[in-house]
Amino acid sequence: MKKCFKCSETKPFSAFYKHPQMADGYLGKCRDCTKTDVKTNYAENIHEKRAYDRKRNREPNRVAARKAYSETPKGKSKSRAAKSRWVRNNRPKVNAEQRVKRAIEKGILVRQVCEVCGNLKTEAHHPNYFRPLDVMWLCTKHHVEWHNVDREKKRKAMGLP
Repeated sequence: MKKCFKCSETKPFSAFYKHPQMADGYLGKCRDCTKTDVKTNYAENIHEKRAYDRKRNREPNRVAARKAYSETPKGKSKSRAAKSRWVRNNRPKVNAEQRVKRAIEKGILVRQVCEVCGNLKTEAHHPNYFRPLDVMWLCTKHHVEWHNVDREKKRKAMGLP
């Protein structure tokens, strides 16, 4: 039995993480308190943590590992499941994209140049997914920028940093 210095409860050693540098070989804080502290720290430093994760995910060894995993049967299965889940959870977006695609094929809608820079290679941006043929034509660069600005506006409206 060992006493957690954080919650002051006495618990069995199995309730503590192993730590070779401690005298008894176990961390002085129980697993529950450790998990709570980690979650709190992550929430308080979310922007730094996400920036670190993005940087780490671009490392060549991680990119190669993801690519290798995506080619395994399990990786392909997980990818299909994730795509299917996304489609199920974003039905209005999918429907709007399909309606635009069909309208272009039938000649009802004509692809325009980018509304910002005049680039010929454009994407249809939907300000409102429930009005699928009411689109803005933006190049990839300006489409991404539009979403980043929109995301910032939404975060500020919700009172987030």
